[in-house]
Amino acid sequence: AVYLVKGGTGSRTISLDAPGPDLFSKLTGEAAYDRFGSALAPVGDVDSDDKPDFAVSAVHADSGGFKMTGKVYLFKGKDIVAGSTPVSSGTIFAAPGKDMHFGRSLAMFQKNGSRLLIGAPNANQNSGGVYAVDLLSGTQLLQAVVSGVTTTSATCCEN
Repeated sequence: AVYLVKGGTGSRTISLDAPGPDLFSKLTGEAAYDRFGSALAPVGDVDSDDKPDFAVSAVHADSGGFKMTGKVYLFKGKDIVAGSTPVSSGTIFAAPGKDMHFGRSLAMFQKNGSRLLIGAPNANQNSGGVYAVDLLSGTQLLQAVVSGVTTTSATCCEN
């Protein structure tokens, strides 16, 4: 699970089992053993609604008929509700292959729009891979592997 806690100063004790004044929202993965919350990345304000957005991975989530391959969820600030936010409110980026651990690492970068780099260390027969997605459209833009780079968009990462 991922817990969103209100900011502030001073020390506090927060109970994760019961709502309280400092626990804003709880996000829980789709299924047991998904490892939801494996990686987190703030991604700025993707949709320009003046609320921060963030990405969360579940490296063992099942996807597209593949078991334990991984998913990444984009949560927009406007979709977060007090108490408990359903994981279905997020935009899902699913692993394109099996046994990838898609989402083991996440990093946001701004180049020709908001992009998210998604690490998949078990992709390509454990040689690893990095994927880039456009956070607004959900389009996969880049797949980098040890043996080379394949791009589906020339504007993804050029200088």
